[in-house]
Amino acid sequence: MVRSRVFSRFARRLAPLAALSVLAAAPAAFSAPAVEWRVVNNFPLLRNPEDLDELERLAAAYRAAPHERNPARRVPETFWDAAAQRYEPAMLRAPAIVSLSLDGAPAGATCAWTVDGNALGAAACTDARFAMPPDKSQARVEVSAEAGGRTVTVPATDVSVRRILLVSIGDSFASGEGVPDVDRLPASESWLVDRWGNPLAQPARWWDQRCHRSLNAAPAQAAMELARRNPHAQVFFVSFACSGAEIGEGVLGPYAGRETFAQMAAQLRRYSANTPETLPNRPEGCLTRVPPTPDDAQAGRLVRLQPSREKEVQCRERLRTEPDELTDCDALCIGAATGLQYTTDARSRLPSQINALMELLCADGKTFDPLSLRIRECETPLAMPIDALLVSIGGNDIGFGPLVSYSVLHGNAFDLDGFRAQQEQANARLAERYADLQAGLARIPGRPRVLLTQYPDPAYPARTDDAAQRCGVRQEILTFRQRSFSSWWLEVLFLGISENEIGNARSLVIEPLQGAVAEQAAKHGWTTVAGHVAAYRGHGYCNRWGDAASVPWVNNHDDSLDRQGLLASGYDAKGGFSSGAMHPNVLGQQCTAAALVATLERDLGLTPAARPALEPDCAAAGR
Repeated sequence: MVRSRVFSRFARRLAPLAALSVLAAAPAAFSAPAVEWRVVNNFPLLRNPEDLDELERLAAAYRAAPHERNPARRVPETFWDAAAQRYEPAMLRAPAIVSLSLDGAPAGATCAWTVDGNALGAAACTDARFAMPPDKSQARVEVSAEAGGRTVTVPATDVSVRRILLVSIGDSFASGEGVPDVDRLPASESWLVDRWGNPLAQPARWWDQRCHRSLNAAPAQAAMELARRNPHAQVFFVSFACSGAEIGEGVLGPYAGRETFAQMAAQLRRYSANTPETLPNRPEGCLTRVPPTPDDAQAGRLVRLQPSREKEVQCRERLRTEPDELTDCDALCIGAATGLQYTTDARSRLPSQINALMELLCADGKTFDPLSLRIRECETPLAMPIDALLVSIGGNDIGFGPLVSYSVLHGNAFDLDGFRAQQEQANARLAERYADLQAGLARIPGRPRVLLTQYPDPAYPARTDDAAQRCGVRQEILTFRQRSFSSWWLEVLFLGISENEIGNARSLVIEPLQGAVAEQAAKHGWTTVAGHVAAYRGHGYCNRWGDAASVPWVNNHDDSLDRQGLLASGYDAKGGFSSGAMHPNVLGQQCTAAALVATLERDLGLTPAARPALEPDCAAAGR
């Protein structure tokens, strides 16, 4: 009896160990294994696919503190060649890199993958990759997994990659004026110095410096969002949008760009704390100390200029103002500041946006003068059809640029001689210009879907109590002017925009422009993107960052000065202005991007995967 009780207790102690030995000997359990797949390079504009996640992280941090400095400190590498002003053709021929994983496979399992009957030779059950050629969109994937002596064969999976081409053309609202990729650096943080080692402020840097084209722009943000939401797609995005562009000069005809090389040189001179004679003046050029990382220069095929070893560069001349008179030192300064290579054959004008697009996509292989006033003909279909053409244009055709500068610099721009009459004449010609645009777009083979983005009211509402009070500046500018040989006068420049100007701008510029966009879109069969317009109410030019419930979505003059400084050669006798003023800031761009995403998902029949829809009222942009 005692022996029986002892044996029973011993058996109970052994039972858990016996169970463990049985589990150890049992085959590994497969829990409903299934093939999961995604496109790794699903935003091929970026050379490094991992930059897509990094840009999302930076954008989220930027939106969380939009009144502070943009956290980005480098321009991501893209397939845009800014020196040649073109996209590398290989971008549109990029194969889709597909990543395969077996969901439900136990730890330690090995997998044998085959794609269309060809073995991958990979033993991993996660992130096995293959390349799908650009002329192919489907593949059949089979996999068998082995673990613990047990082999499981998973039913074949069809991998179908959707390729989407989005093209952006137009003006500063499409290029991203006001939201550079890297903010202007003050002298204390810059790595540019003059010949005595005194630090110089570093100009803002852009994905494309000539056009002030930024990845923070709404079209680029929308395209990246679609790529994140659709891991089974490749979202190709190209932008030719250029700040300051008009329908005739810019979209349909050649254009000088927002910043020519001469303007870049003049901007470096303007940022110098010393006189022009004390600008960078060393044989080594402008860059005399190494940047913190190589990524601080604009990357890709843009190279930092170095002095010629055959000819010592002595930078002892003032920076010139004419493109043909740029010195070697000028070129070095531009290269050091922007990473943009200047060569003697650099174009003083840019090709029309529509011809630049046709040059990229036409498959006939014929040569064509990119600066021609004619629109290129495509005798064969485009290399890749355009799924949606994102357009923002018309503002500069009715004088939006001069309105910004004159409003900032004068008591009331509409009181200037002839300005009001000039504005009314421009409004009357707008319908004719949109008709020209339609004729140009009709030359694109396939007649792509056109999405015309509506302009928001950047000034709504005014938040001042006095109609003559000016907003958008922290301080006045004092200048001395010599009125006679022995007499100097002190002049105070009140930079900013007044309540009176806002009312005039709304009635004579903004509302006529909004009406023309809606009318012309309906007339020509374009889709109007306008979901963001109402959300701008309460987030205008004169709103203040201290108002938590109504933070501004628009850069005022001081905001833009902090981000990108004064526009070189863009000032009159009374002072300077920044071209980013009265343009959407990062919150406004995100709101416009939300409206673009909603429209594109509807029109292209896209089903978001594992990401909630952006709120149509753009409430998320203000958080």
